[in-house]
Amino acid sequence: VDYSHSSFWVLAKMTDTGLTTEVYVRPGFAPDLASMAAKVKLWDATTSSWIARCPRYGEYNILYNLQSLDESYARLAGKAIHAALAAFYTGVDADACLALLGEAWGKDADWRLPPGSKFQHLHLGHLEVVFKNYVDFAAKHDTFKPLLVRREDLKLDHVLGGIWQLTEDGLVVLGESKFFMEFDLTHPKTGKPLRLEYSGRPDLPILMGGRNYIFDHKTTSGYLGDWYFEQFKLSNQLRGYEGMIQEITGTRLAGALINGIYVGEKATDFKFKGARFARFGPHTFSQAHINEALLNQYFWKQALYKYAEEGYFPQNTGKSCQSCDYLGLCATSPELRSVEMRTKFKTGEKGIMDTFLSL
Repeated sequence: VDYSHSSFWVLAKMTDTGLTTEVYVRPGFAPDLASMAAKVKLWDATTSSWIARCPRYGEYNILYNLQSLDESYARLAGKAIHAALAAFYTGVDADACLALLGEAWGKDADWRLPPGSKFQHLHLGHLEVVFKNYVDFAAKHDTFKPLLVRREDLKLDHVLGGIWQLTEDGLVVLGESKFFMEFDLTHPKTGKPLRLEYSGRPDLPILMGGRNYIFDHKTTSGYLGDWYFEQFKLSNQLRGYEGMIQEITGTRLAGALINGIYVGEKATDFKFKGARFARFGPHTFSQAHINEALLNQYFWKQALYKYAEEGYFPQNTGKSCQSCDYLGLCATSPELRSVEMRTKFKTGEKGIMDTFLSL
């Protein structure tokens, strides 16, 4: 289908919620999303964090899409909870949200990991209880509203493409919307102009107390506490999200909050006395901090291209190895790593279009 004469078109209509999934591509830039993806190289905060942590870690994630068999279930659990929360904060009832959770999890109610597996507690029933408990928690603690913007009020000057939900009243639901943008940056030392093409999907921009914030869901199998919150104090992801939403809405954001969700083994144990859910923040960022985060993304992207051009991604060591999914792989003799990849990891090719649509 040729969409070159229209910048907006309907991707899907969800009659049960009254929401329409709408796609935008900048007029004159490309006739559709696939053509847009062929023109550019996608980049997001997750990708940059892999390279920043360790170039070899980035290689295994970006080039090989390598996931340890255990950790892949933790990521899948997070994806399932996120799918349910995305629907929940657009007004979908809890039962329908549970159905979406099950669909994202992709395994039936009787499925279990083998005894002794690192994440053997993760199964459909466990995740459903976590979400049901969250609904009760949210009813008591949510003091905000999801940020909605009239489509005609969106500032799309820097947006190359986007996918969002549209209400029957013509309001764009910014939560879980996908944006692909360009930012014009300046080198802080030389003054040289730089351009960053950057994609992202902010979990939930919100309106609270008359001010706008980013509300970011984080699932974890570790216990929730201030130590968990501190790791996001200078999050490039959150600063990038703020930069995106500020450009799109034309309003300054007041900061970012973390919505911590414990999905560990004890999350469904009624005797557990720790926090199952916790709200942290806000983290506040100056515009200079936001610009710095975007510059970080730009130079990590250049580093990725350099490593790929040289054909070698160096290893960091020391603290970078702590809790790394690939520690065992790196400890394996280099000539045997291909065998280790096939036997202890899931691999798959992720195309550029899939990356954008599934951000």
